[in-house]
Amino acid sequence: MFGDKQDIGLMLHGLPRLLIDASKLIESEADFIVKCARLFTGKDTYTHDQQLFRNIRAGTSTVDDVVNFFTHLPHKKKPVFSWQPEYQKGDIVGDWIIIRSWVSGFRHALDEEDKDIKDILLFIEEHCEAERAFLRECKKGASRKALYQYISIWLTVNQEVMEENSLKADITFLTRITLYWCIVLEKIAAIWIHQEKPKLINSIMPTLDKDKSEFSHSNEKLLSKFKKEYERIHHEGKTKPWTHFYKHIAVMKQQDDELGKDCIPDTVDPDVEAIKQQFKRWRKDSLFTFSAFRKNLLVSYYSFGDSKKELEAFLIYLISNCLTSVQMTLVKRCNKREDTEQLLTHIEAEFAKVEEVRDLVEKRFQHYIKNGTLQP
Repeated sequence: MFGDKQDIGLMLHGLPRLLIDASKLIESEADFIVKCARLFTGKDTYTHDQQLFRNIRAGTSTVDDVVNFFTHLPHKKKPVFSWQPEYQKGDIVGDWIIIRSWVSGFRHALDEEDKDIKDILLFIEEHCEAERAFLRECKKGASRKALYQYISIWLTVNQEVMEENSLKADITFLTRITLYWCIVLEKIAAIWIHQEKPKLINSIMPTLDKDKSEFSHSNEKLLSKFKKEYERIHHEGKTKPWTHFYKHIAVMKQQDDELGKDCIPDTVDPDVEAIKQQFKRWRKDSLFTFSAFRKNLLVSYYSFGDSKKELEAFLIYLISNCLTSVQMTLVKRCNKREDTEQLLTHIEAEFAKVEEVRDLVEKRFQHYIKNGTLQP
Protein backbone atom coordinates (compact mmCIF):
# COMPACT_ATOMS: atom_id res chain seq x y z
CA MET A 1 0.00 0.00 0.00
CA PHE A 2 2.78 2.42 0.91
CA GLY A 3 5.04 1.02 -1.81
CA ASP A 4 8.70 1.83 -2.26
CA LYS A 5 8.49 5.01 -0.16
CA GLN A 6 9.24 2.80 2.82
CA ASP A 7 12.80 2.16 1.62
CA ILE A 8 14.04 5.53 0.37
CA GLY A 9 17.15 6.60 2.21
CA LEU A 10 20.84 6.02 2.83
CA MET A 11 21.73 6.36 6.53
CA LEU A 12 18.16 5.28 7.35
CA HIS A 13 17.68 2.92 4.41
CA GLY A 14 15.17 0.21 5.23
CA LEU A 15 15.29 1.00 8.97
CA PRO A 16 11.50 1.39 9.51
CA ARG A 17 10.82 -1.92 7.74
CA LEU A 18 13.60 -3.67 9.68
CA LEU A 19 12.29 -2.40 13.04
CA ILE A 20 8.73 -3.41 12.20
CA ASP A 21 9.76 -6.87 11.02
CA ALA A 22 12.10 -7.38 13.99
CA SER A 23 9.49 -6.26 16.53
CA LYS A 24 7.20 -9.14 15.43
CA LEU A 25 4.32 -7.07 16.82
CA ILE A 26 2.48 -6.82 13.52
CA GLU A 27 2.23 -9.31 10.68
CA SER A 28 1.32 -7.04 7.77
CA GLU A 29 0.10 -3.58 6.76
CA ALA A 30 -3.50 -4.77 7.23
CA ASP A 31 -2.68 -6.12 10.69
CA PHE A 32 -1.10 -2.78 11.62
CA ILE A 33 -4.19 -0.81 10.58
CA VAL A 34 -6.50 -3.21 12.45
CA LYS A 35 -4.49 -2.80 15.64
CA CYS A 36 -4.41 0.99 15.27
CA ALA A 37 -8.21 1.02 14.85
CA ARG A 38 -8.62 -1.00 18.04
CA LEU A 39 -6.24 1.28 19.90
CA PHE A 40 -7.91 4.50 18.77
CA THR A 41 -11.45 3.31 19.47
CA GLY A 42 -10.82 1.13 22.50
CA LYS A 43 -12.86 -1.63 20.81
CA ASP A 44 -11.93 -5.10 19.60
CA THR A 45 -14.78 -5.16 17.08
CA TYR A 46 -12.49 -4.26 14.17
CA THR A 47 -11.36 -7.49 12.47
CA HIS A 48 -9.29 -8.57 9.49
CA ASP A 49 -12.46 -9.65 7.68
CA GLN A 50 -13.70 -6.08 7.12
CA GLN A 51 -13.60 -4.79 3.56
CA LEU A 52 -10.83 -2.20 3.97
CA PHE A 53 -8.43 -4.74 5.40
CA ARG A 54 -9.32 -7.25 2.68
CA ASN A 55 -8.53 -4.56 0.10
CA ILE A 56 -5.20 -3.82 1.75
CA ARG A 57 -4.26 -7.50 1.60
CA ALA A 58 -5.36 -7.65 -2.03
CA GLY A 59 -3.28 -4.58 -2.88
CA THR A 60 -6.29 -2.57 -4.09
CA SER A 61 -6.40 -0.05 -1.23
CA THR A 62 -4.61 3.31 -1.08
CA VAL A 63 -3.27 5.55 1.67
CA ASP A 64 -6.25 7.87 1.05
CA ASP A 65 -8.61 4.98 1.83
CA VAL A 66 -6.90 4.51 5.19
CA VAL A 67 -6.95 8.25 5.96
CA ASN A 68 -10.67 8.37 5.18
CA PHE A 69 -11.25 5.32 7.41
CA PHE A 70 -9.56 6.92 10.43
CA THR A 71 -11.24 10.27 9.81
CA HIS A 72 -14.62 8.69 10.49
CA LEU A 73 -13.61 6.40 13.36
CA PRO A 74 -15.30 7.04 16.74
CA HIS A 75 -12.09 7.77 18.61
CA LYS A 76 -11.99 6.89 22.28
CA LYS A 77 -9.33 9.55 22.56
CA LYS A 78 -8.45 11.79 19.67
CA PRO A 79 -4.83 11.14 18.74
CA VAL A 80 -2.43 14.02 19.25
CA PHE A 81 0.49 14.00 16.86
CA SER A 82 3.62 15.28 18.56
CA TRP A 83 5.36 16.08 15.30
CA GLN A 84 4.02 16.56 11.83
CA PRO A 85 6.25 17.15 8.83
CA GLU A 86 6.35 20.57 7.26
CA TYR A 87 6.80 19.72 3.63
CA GLN A 88 9.02 21.98 1.65
CA LYS A 89 9.49 22.22 -2.06
CA GLY A 90 11.99 19.59 -3.10
CA ASP A 91 11.39 17.23 -0.18
CA ILE A 92 11.52 13.51 -0.87
CA VAL A 93 9.28 11.42 1.38
CA GLY A 94 11.33 8.46 2.60
CA ASP A 95 12.48 6.51 5.62
CA TRP A 96 13.54 9.68 7.44
CA ILE A 97 9.95 10.87 7.91
CA ILE A 98 8.82 7.57 9.46
CA ILE A 99 11.72 7.42 11.91
CA ARG A 100 11.38 11.13 12.70
CA SER A 101 7.71 10.76 13.63
CA TRP A 102 8.27 7.62 15.73
CA VAL A 103 11.18 9.08 17.66
CA SER A 104 9.49 12.42 18.23
CA GLY A 105 6.39 10.70 19.58
CA PHE A 106 8.46 8.59 21.97
CA ARG A 107 10.45 11.62 23.12
CA HIS A 108 7.34 13.65 23.94
CA ALA A 109 5.96 10.74 25.98
CA LEU A 110 9.00 10.68 28.29
CA ASP A 111 9.20 12.42 31.65
CA GLU A 112 11.55 15.29 32.49
CA GLU A 113 13.91 13.00 34.41
CA ASP A 114 14.57 11.06 31.20
CA LYS A 115 16.76 13.82 29.77
CA ASP A 116 19.63 11.46 28.84
CA ILE A 117 17.31 9.33 26.73
CA LYS A 118 15.75 12.43 25.19
CA ASP A 119 19.23 13.54 24.12
CA ILE A 120 19.72 10.28 22.21
CA LEU A 121 16.31 10.65 20.57
CA LEU A 122 17.15 14.21 19.51
CA PHE A 123 20.42 12.83 18.15
CA ILE A 124 18.41 10.39 16.01
CA GLU A 125 16.12 13.20 14.84
CA GLU A 126 19.16 15.15 13.66
CA HIS A 127 20.10 12.19 11.47
CA CYS A 128 16.61 12.35 9.99
CA GLU A 129 17.03 16.02 9.15
CA ALA A 130 20.47 15.40 7.64
CA GLU A 131 18.96 12.65 5.48
CA ARG A 132 16.09 14.93 4.52
CA ALA A 133 18.53 17.64 3.39
CA PHE A 134 20.67 15.20 1.41
CA LEU A 135 17.67 13.67 -0.36
CA ARG A 136 16.54 17.15 -1.41
CA GLU A 137 19.95 17.63 -3.00
CA CYS A 138 19.59 14.23 -4.71
CA LYS A 139 16.34 15.39 -6.27
CA LYS A 140 18.27 18.20 -7.93
CA GLY A 141 20.49 15.63 -9.57
CA ALA A 142 23.16 14.05 -7.36
CA SER A 143 25.61 11.75 -9.12
CA ARG A 144 26.08 8.10 -8.17
CA LYS A 145 29.56 9.01 -6.95
CA ALA A 146 28.03 11.56 -4.57
CA LEU A 147 25.81 8.83 -3.11
CA TYR A 148 28.76 6.54 -2.49
CA GLN A 149 30.71 9.43 -1.00
CA TYR A 150 27.82 10.21 1.38
CA ILE A 151 27.66 6.58 2.55
CA SER A 152 31.43 6.42 2.90
CA ILE A 153 31.57 9.53 5.07
CA TRP A 154 28.60 8.79 7.32
CA LEU A 155 29.33 5.10 7.86
CA THR A 156 33.15 5.28 7.50
CA VAL A 157 33.31 2.56 4.89
CA ASN A 158 35.67 2.37 1.93
CA GLN A 159 34.14 4.27 -0.99
CA GLU A 160 35.84 2.00 -3.51
CA VAL A 161 34.14 -1.03 -1.95
CA MET A 162 30.77 0.70 -2.23
CA GLU A 163 31.40 1.53 -5.87
CA GLU A 164 31.88 -2.17 -6.68
CA ASN A 165 28.07 -2.55 -6.62
CA SER A 166 28.53 -6.18 -5.55
CA LEU A 167 27.14 -8.54 -2.91
CA LYS A 168 30.28 -7.86 -0.87
CA ALA A 169 29.47 -4.15 -0.98
CA ASP A 170 25.89 -4.87 0.11
CA ILE A 171 27.18 -6.91 3.05
CA THR A 172 29.48 -4.08 4.12
CA PHE A 173 26.73 -1.46 3.86
CA LEU A 174 23.93 -3.44 5.53
CA THR A 175 26.17 -4.71 8.32
CA ARG A 176 27.52 -1.26 9.11
CA ILE A 177 24.13 0.48 9.07
CA THR A 178 22.55 -2.27 11.21
CA LEU A 179 25.32 -2.09 13.79
CA TYR A 180 25.10 1.71 13.83
CA TRP A 181 21.41 1.86 14.74
CA CYS A 182 21.49 -1.14 17.08
CA ILE A 183 24.29 0.57 19.01
CA VAL A 184 22.12 3.69 19.31
CA LEU A 185 19.27 1.54 20.67
CA GLU A 186 21.70 -0.15 23.05
CA LYS A 187 22.67 3.27 24.44
CA ILE A 188 19.03 3.84 25.36
CA ALA A 189 18.80 0.43 27.05
CA ALA A 190 22.01 1.06 29.01
CA ILE A 191 20.75 4.41 30.30
CA TRP A 192 17.42 2.85 31.28
CA ILE A 193 19.17 0.38 33.63
CA HIS A 194 21.97 2.80 34.65
CA GLN A 195 24.64 0.68 32.96
CA GLU A 196 27.81 2.68 32.41
CA LYS A 197 29.14 0.58 29.52
CA PRO A 198 26.77 -1.35 27.21
CA LYS A 199 27.49 -5.07 27.13
CA LEU A 200 24.85 -6.69 24.95
CA ILE A 201 25.87 -6.33 21.30
CA ASN A 202 29.50 -7.37 21.72
CA SER A 203 28.34 -10.63 23.33
CA ILE A 204 25.99 -11.66 20.51
CA MET A 205 28.07 -11.11 17.39
CA PRO A 206 27.72 -13.96 14.86
CA THR A 207 30.42 -16.54 14.24
CA LEU A 208 31.18 -18.93 11.40
CA ASP A 209 32.36 -22.50 11.98
CA LYS A 210 34.27 -23.07 8.75
CA ASP A 211 34.75 -26.80 9.40
CA LYS A 212 31.00 -27.34 9.53
CA SER A 213 30.05 -24.34 7.34
CA GLU A 214 27.63 -23.33 10.11
CA PHE A 215 26.73 -19.71 10.71
CA SER A 216 25.71 -18.95 14.30
CA HIS A 217 23.50 -15.83 14.33
CA SER A 218 22.86 -13.29 17.09
CA ASN A 219 19.66 -14.84 18.46
CA GLU A 220 21.51 -18.14 18.92
CA LYS A 221 24.28 -16.25 20.74
CA LEU A 222 21.69 -14.57 22.96
CA LEU A 223 20.24 -17.95 23.94
CA SER A 224 23.72 -19.08 24.97
CA LYS A 225 24.18 -15.84 26.90
CA PHE A 226 21.02 -16.50 28.91
CA LYS A 227 22.16 -20.07 29.61
CA LYS A 228 25.56 -18.89 30.83
CA GLU A 229 23.89 -16.39 33.13
CA TYR A 230 21.71 -19.19 34.51
CA GLU A 231 24.87 -21.26 35.13
CA ARG A 232 26.58 -18.33 36.82
CA ILE A 233 23.68 -17.70 39.20
CA HIS A 234 22.65 -21.29 39.96
CA HIS A 235 25.75 -23.44 39.33
CA GLU A 236 28.73 -21.21 40.21
CA GLY A 237 29.50 -20.82 36.51
CA LYS A 238 29.84 -24.55 35.81
CA THR A 239 28.65 -25.64 32.36
CA LYS A 240 25.44 -27.67 32.39
CA PRO A 241 23.49 -29.45 29.63
CA TRP A 242 20.79 -27.46 27.88
CA THR A 243 18.18 -29.75 29.46
CA HIS A 244 19.04 -28.30 32.87
CA PHE A 245 18.30 -24.82 31.54
CA TYR A 246 15.00 -25.97 30.00
CA LYS A 247 13.96 -27.46 33.35
CA HIS A 248 14.83 -24.21 35.11
CA ILE A 249 12.63 -22.27 32.67
CA ALA A 250 9.80 -24.79 33.09
CA VAL A 251 9.89 -24.45 36.88
CA MET A 252 9.98 -20.65 36.70
CA LYS A 253 6.90 -20.75 34.46
CA GLN A 254 5.12 -22.99 36.96
CA GLN A 255 5.85 -20.51 39.74
CA ASP A 256 4.70 -17.45 37.77
CA ASP A 257 1.31 -16.09 38.86
CA GLU A 258 0.06 -15.79 35.28
CA LEU A 259 1.86 -18.55 33.40
CA GLY A 260 1.51 -21.06 36.22
CA LYS A 261 -2.25 -21.30 35.71
CA ASP A 262 -1.66 -23.36 32.56
CA CYS A 263 1.15 -25.52 33.96
CA ILE A 264 1.09 -28.86 35.76
CA PRO A 265 3.23 -28.41 38.91
CA ASP A 266 6.33 -30.61 38.76
CA THR A 267 9.63 -29.21 39.99
CA VAL A 268 11.40 -32.59 39.89
CA ASP A 269 10.84 -33.68 36.28
CA PRO A 270 8.89 -30.96 34.46
CA ASP A 271 7.82 -31.33 30.84
CA VAL A 272 10.35 -29.39 28.74
CA GLU A 273 9.46 -30.60 25.24
CA ALA A 274 7.64 -27.40 24.20
CA ILE A 275 10.53 -25.25 25.48
CA LYS A 276 13.08 -27.47 23.73
CA GLN A 277 11.23 -27.21 20.40
CA GLN A 278 10.91 -23.43 20.75
CA PHE A 279 14.68 -23.11 21.27
CA LYS A 280 15.26 -25.39 18.27
CA ARG A 281 13.20 -23.10 16.04
CA TRP A 282 15.01 -20.03 17.35
CA ARG A 283 18.41 -21.57 16.67
CA LYS A 284 17.42 -22.50 13.14
CA ASP A 285 15.84 -19.42 11.59
CA SER A 286 12.91 -18.06 13.64
CA LEU A 287 12.94 -14.59 15.15
CA PHE A 288 11.78 -14.11 18.71
CA THR A 289 8.24 -12.95 19.38
CA PHE A 290 7.99 -10.77 22.45
CA SER A 291 5.47 -13.04 24.14
CA ALA A 292 7.56 -16.21 23.60
CA PHE A 293 10.74 -14.33 24.58
CA ARG A 294 9.12 -13.28 27.85
CA LYS A 295 7.69 -16.76 28.54
CA ASN A 296 10.80 -18.76 27.77
CA LEU A 297 13.71 -16.48 28.72
CA LEU A 298 12.76 -13.36 30.65
CA VAL A 299 10.69 -15.39 33.10
CA SER A 300 14.02 -16.07 34.87
CA TYR A 301 14.26 -12.39 35.80
CA TYR A 302 10.76 -10.89 35.74
CA SER A 303 7.23 -12.07 36.25
CA PHE A 304 5.51 -12.56 32.89
CA GLY A 305 3.27 -9.53 33.54
CA ASP A 306 6.11 -7.22 34.58
CA SER A 307 8.39 -8.12 31.65
CA LYS A 308 5.96 -6.50 29.22
CA LYS A 309 6.61 -3.11 30.84
CA GLU A 310 10.41 -3.24 30.83
CA LEU A 311 11.92 -1.04 28.10
CA GLU A 312 15.33 -2.66 28.49
CA ALA A 313 13.83 -6.12 28.01
CA PHE A 314 12.05 -5.05 24.84
CA LEU A 315 15.19 -3.40 23.45
CA ILE A 316 17.30 -6.54 24.09
CA TYR A 317 14.76 -8.56 22.14
CA LEU A 318 14.45 -5.95 19.36
CA ILE A 319 18.22 -5.44 18.93
CA SER A 320 18.91 -9.17 18.72
CA ASN A 321 16.07 -9.69 16.24
CA CYS A 322 17.32 -6.78 14.07
CA LEU A 323 20.84 -8.20 13.94
CA THR A 324 19.62 -11.74 13.28
CA SER A 325 17.16 -10.67 10.60
CA VAL A 326 19.90 -8.94 8.60
CA GLN A 327 22.35 -11.80 9.17
CA MET A 328 19.88 -14.45 7.97
CA THR A 329 18.98 -12.35 4.93
CA LEU A 330 22.63 -11.95 3.97
CA VAL A 331 23.41 -15.64 4.54
CA LYS A 332 20.54 -16.64 2.23
CA ARG A 333 21.86 -14.29 -0.44
CA CYS A 334 25.29 -15.93 -0.14
CA ASN A 335 24.08 -19.52 -0.40
CA LYS A 336 24.93 -21.79 -3.35
CA ARG A 337 27.60 -19.55 -4.88
CA GLU A 338 31.18 -20.35 -5.80
CA ASP A 339 32.36 -17.76 -3.29
CA THR A 340 29.87 -18.62 -0.51
CA GLU A 341 32.54 -19.38 2.11
CA GLN A 342 34.42 -16.15 1.41
CA LEU A 343 31.20 -14.12 1.64
CA LEU A 344 30.18 -15.75 4.93
CA THR A 345 33.64 -14.98 6.27
CA HIS A 346 33.14 -11.38 5.15
CA ILE A 347 29.80 -11.19 7.04
CA GLU A 348 31.50 -12.44 10.20
CA ALA A 349 34.36 -9.98 9.77
CA GLU A 350 32.08 -6.99 9.19
CA PHE A 351 29.96 -7.71 12.28
CA ALA A 352 33.19 -8.12 14.28
CA LYS A 353 33.84 -4.40 13.68
CA VAL A 354 31.24 -3.52 16.32
CA GLU A 355 33.72 -1.53 18.46
CA GLU A 356 34.79 0.51 15.44
CA VAL A 357 31.16 1.44 14.80
CA ARG A 358 30.57 2.08 18.51
CA ASP A 359 33.47 4.55 18.58
CA LEU A 360 31.98 6.34 15.56
CA VAL A 361 28.53 6.60 17.18
CA GLU A 362 29.96 7.78 20.50
CA LYS A 363 32.25 10.37 18.93
CA ARG A 364 29.37 11.74 16.86
CA PHE A 365 27.01 11.73 19.85
CA GLN A 366 29.45 13.53 22.17
CA HIS A 367 30.00 16.22 19.51
CA TYR A 368 26.23 16.65 19.25
CA ILE A 369 25.83 16.98 23.04
CA LYS A 370 28.63 19.52 23.23
CA ASN A 371 27.83 21.61 20.15
CA GLY A 372 24.21 20.90 19.33
CA THR A 373 25.12 19.95 15.76
CA LEU A 374 25.53 16.65 13.94
CA GLN A 375 28.83 16.18 12.15
CA PRO A 376 29.73 13.20 9.92
